[in-house]
Amino acid sequence: MTVGDLVKWHWFLGASSWEATAFQGIVVDSNIVRFSDREKIMVFKVLDQEGDLCDVREDAPGLELVV
Repeated sequence: MTVGDLVKWHWFLGASSWEATAFQGIVVDSNIVRFSDREKIMVFKVLDQEGDLCDVREDAPGLELVV
């Protein structure tokens, strides 16, 4: 995924909720976060449908490119 891509993902907002909430937004930036020498993950800065900037990890549930 690159800057300008439209992406969607879902997240569980309530701690006790099994129902996922769908989100959609445009990737505005990305960076690699290193946890150790062997552990790293891509984090996307996404402008969501509410107008908020949020960080979305590449392993977020259901993260996919909207074509």
